[in-house]
Amino acid sequence: MSQALRIEHRLPSAAEFKALRDTAGWGEISLSKAQKALAYSLHGNTAYDGTVAVGMARLLGDGVMNAYIQDVVVAPPYRGRAIGRTLISSLIKDMQGFIPADCGIGLMAAHGCEAFYSSFGFIHRPNNVYGAGMFAKLSDLKSGTQS
Repeated sequence: MSQALRIEHRLPSAAEFKALRDTAGWGEISLSKAQKALAYSLHGNTAYDGTVAVGMARLLGDGVMNAYIQDVVVAPPYRGRAIGRTLISSLIKDMQGFIPADCGIGLMAAHGCEAFYSSFGFIHRPNNVYGAGMFAKLSDLKSGTQS
């Protein structure tokens, strides 16, 4: 990273969160939805170029038994500068200060990013211990009475 870029050990503002998601093409969300999402976060780190947020990573979960790294994003013009690597490294260091060492840390890697996360020690799923990670939107879930 250049000297102008810095990591702040805090979540982005709702406007910064929304802007970063927009630059990544992750779908339009309202400012109030961004505020609620951030309010339910345990922690986050934000990368800045001067006063402009150019990357973020946030942590969700109970912070005791389970935590999940979510919304790791770097604005397209800033990709390839090790900002994502610095965000994850700093998030891991921060977690070591307030989360028990036996807490499970999960994430869902975007397609093609598995090797990036493996370099930090995350394991691929499925494997001989864990099944595949899964995902659904709430609107697509059923009550469980159908098979």
